[in-house]
Amino acid sequence: MIAYHLPAPTRVRLTIYTSLGAGVVALVDQLQEAGLHTVKWDGCDRDGKQMPGGWYLYRLDLDTRRQMRRFFLVPERAPKGHN
Repeated sequence: MIAYHLPAPTRVRLTIYTSLGAGVVALVDQLQEAGLHTVKWDGCDRDGKQMPGGWYLYRLDLDTRRQMRRFFLVPERAPKGHN
């Protein structure tokens, strides 16, 4: 879960990247109201393909600042009998 607070309405772009810097998917690209926002990434790329577990980066671009953080994606396990 990625959480961020906006003190005022702001244009937001939240993008996921591989650890090597390749773009995976843009989760948010819109004007958002002030307040607390949360976004959950389903682990899929822009084409809906499940990404492998490992280290990723997210970049949060706002009108006045940019923030980049690293996180670890734990792949979802398939139910038993669905290998």
